[in-house]
Amino acid sequence: ADGLDELSTTGYTKVSECNSGIVRSFFLHPSDFGLPVAELEELQAESPEENEVIARAVLEGQPGAQRNMVLANAAAGLLITERVESLPEGVAKAAGAIDDGSAQAVLAHLATTSHSGSGETV
Repeated sequence: ADGLDELSTTGYTKVSECNSGIVRSFFLHPSDFGLPVAELEELQAESPEENEVIARAVLEGQPGAQRNMVLANAAAGLLITERVESLPEGVAKAAGAIDDGSAQAVLAHLATTSHSGSGETV
């Protein structure tokens, strides 16, 4: 509803899923994830450099609206891939990966691998 192209924590997000050729549309709200509603201004960045600062802060565990947005989208991915059974469980799992440093370690590994030219699959 806010014009973003991912699940948003600013209010309702319309989701359409196709399962066995049947499309079902529904709405998700931040409360479905156990997260507070954010203001759009809290999520916006002015430049790629600012986006990088935000991404690093999120991966370092900084709380706030930007982290919650990441948690919501990660939770949805975990639910879709059947690694969790609910959105709040996905939020908890994603938060755990950020807080224990696992998410940052994966990013560091991806960065190293992508620059090495080894063609290694992560």
